[in-house]
Amino acid sequence: MMLRRASSASLSLTSRRNNTSFLRSALSSRVVADNVLSHDASRSCQLMRPHHYSNGTSRVFAPLRNFSSTAPAAIEKDVDPMVARNENASTNDSTQFTPTPQRKYRFFQNVEVTSEGVAIVRLDNREKKVNTLSFALSDEAKIMWNSDIHNNTDIKAVIFTSAKPDTFIAGADIFDIQQLEDKTQLLSYIERELQFFQRMKSKGVPLIAAIDGPALGGGLEWALWCDYRICTDNPKTKLGLPEVKLGLLPGFGGTQNLPALVGVQNAMDMMLTGKDIRPNKAKKMGLVDLVVAPQSLEKVAIHTAKGLVDGTVKKSKPKKKVASQSFY
Repeated sequence: MMLRRASSASLSLTSRRNNTSFLRSALSSRVVADNVLSHDASRSCQLMRPHHYSNGTSRVFAPLRNFSSTAPAAIEKDVDPMVARNENASTNDSTQFTPTPQRKYRFFQNVEVTSEGVAIVRLDNREKKVNTLSFALSDEAKIMWNSDIHNNTDIKAVIFTSAKPDTFIAGADIFDIQQLEDKTQLLSYIERELQFFQRMKSKGVPLIAAIDGPALGGGLEWALWCDYRICTDNPKTKLGLPEVKLGLLPGFGGTQNLPALVGVQNAMDMMLTGKDIRPNKAKKMGLVDLVVAPQSLEKVAIHTAKGLVDGTVKKSKPKKKVASQSFY
């Protein structure tokens, strides 16, 4: 009996030490995220802004933040200064890429614009099996948007999807974050990403996320900025914010956009547990608007985009009342 108690006490002590070590690491990692959340809270009065489409329809999306440290117009610059300064970029970021007419971008296929004015943006990191939000991809996304989409008046809607089967965006590139010696650099990176998403919204056209495979972390947050989300019933499709398991919180607007979409209770459950949400549950809770077969995804997305433009397709209402007033 005494031996059993001693063994139990030893295990308990080891467990407490491991938990303490984990909590210290998590708290250290959360400094950046907590700073951003505090900034978001100070801007909560600006969360909900209406947008009116040219056909007379309107909707409200959240949030559209203004950051005092950098003017929104700064996003028009082609190169992210933080990316340019990062000498410790991941191995893939040092890979040489030579643009050609057939392939203008390293992380994206050339933007396709249909005869109806629907732009299709296909993420395609040919150097990895999955798409991740590396610093280099984020920088190139700004260039692509400014060069091919933002000032093109023929574009009436934009679809974001992946050229890779079974994967949308698997989240941020953790190697980029690990290799940053000064983690405070992430603050300017996060602000510029938020400004990029705001710039996307400012074009004033419907944005659609067409998801096949994992949409995790920053990948899901990208989709949350869209007006309509379609996912496949592929067994590999899952949506979630697993960064909490690394001691991080959503930094690209997810702490604001998610509660507005699925309600505070569902949002807190996702953000605090990091659990994966499968397609049927995602549809039920309002995280996605439509679930389709993988082979139909792009066709349905184009049809939906045209419907959002002419008003024949309406965004489904959240399953639960938005509690933004009480939440803030």
